[in-house]
Amino acid sequence: MDPPRDPDQPTSLRPTVAPLGLPAEVADTGLGIPGCEFTLTATPASPSVARDHIRRWLRRAGWPPEPLEEVVYAVSEAVSNAIEHAYPPDGEGIVEVTGWMPTRLNGQRRALVKVGDHGRWRPIPLAHEGRRRGIPPMRSFMDTVVICRGEQPTAAGTEVLLISRPVPPPTP
Repeated sequence: MDPPRDPDQPTSLRPTVAPLGLPAEVADTGLGIPGCEFTLTATPASPSVARDHIRRWLRRAGWPPEPLEEVVYAVSEAVSNAIEHAYPPDGEGIVEVTGWMPTRLNGQRRALVKVGDHGRWRPIPLAHEGRRRGIPPMRSFMDTVVICRGEQPTAAGTEVLLISRPVPPPTP
């Protein structure tokens, strides 16, 4: 019998989880709000830049304040994790963030944000070391969090797909 799977370990669903770019059908919400896509250097200032970009994008879409901050926080944690864990401390790297906002027939919307890096997955240390504090809040703030990596344990890159809870249509 296999041991229970650690929910914080990545799955290997990368090819089916999220598109590599913004597909035409989700790039515009139909409300005049385009998707959000940007690349950051893996530096300590980048989570702040990501928060600013995501916050502006959601505000333009008329996102309610509390759910907006939950998405912003989850994206910031995913970016921070990519910077801290994907690349060596003095190494260079990038973090790619892609957001889109599908609308349901009833007008409710979700924010879907993919945060990806091109670093190498490193196993979680055996000692807790006061770490692993970012994933539980991401899971508490978002409806769904999927952590994906390539099929091989040493494959480059990790992607985190964050899916918000639905929010109502914007008020006119």
